[in-house]
Amino acid sequence: SVTSGVSKLQGGQAAALIDGTWDSVAIKSALGKNFAVAKLPTININGTATQTISLMGYKMLGVNKNTKYPNTAHALAQFLTDKTSQIDRVKDLGWGPSNKEAQQDPAAKNDPAIQAVQEQAQYSLPQTVMVGTFWDPMAAIGSYLITEKGNPLTPAALTKLMNDTKSAICE
Repeated sequence: SVTSGVSKLQGGQAAALIDGTWDSVAIKSALGKNFAVAKLPTININGTATQTISLMGYKMLGVNKNTKYPNTAHALAQFLTDKTSQIDRVKDLGWGPSNKEAQQDPAAKNDPAIQAVQEQAQYSLPQTVMVGTFWDPMAAIGSYLITEKGNPLTPAALTKLMNDTKSAICE
C-alpha cells in the first residue's frame, strides 16, 4: 500500500517507491520537501545499460446502449473526459490527464510526477485489461520485497521469486 511504502521511505527503510500519479498528492504530503520523482532507471544486463519498462494506462469511457438513463450516462462520460474536468483533477488530485488538451495545460506540464510519467511513457507498454492473474502476483512480490526480513535477497532467491511470480501470472 502507498501508506506502507511512504512509511518505509520516511523511516529510512526504503530508498524509492514506484507508484502512479493517483497517489502523488498523498506521497507529496507525507514527504514534504523530500519529495522527488524520476522515470524508471536503467539496469545493467550483461554489461548493457537497459531501460526498465512499465505499463502505461489509458482511460476509456463507454456508455451501455441498453442503459435506462442514456442522457445521464452520456453527460457523465462527457464530464469525465472534458479538458476542464481533467485539469481540475490534476490540480486537486494529482491525476495525470488522458485528455490531450489537458496534458498541455500548465497544471499538468508543471507537475513533476506527471512529467516523470510522460518521460517514462516512451519506455512503456500499453496496459490493456489486466485481471487479478497479473496484479495479484505482482502485489504479492511487492509485499514480499517490502516485508522481507534479514539479509537482502541473493541472486538465486531473487531468480526463484521471479520464476514463481511468472508461473503464477502464466497459469
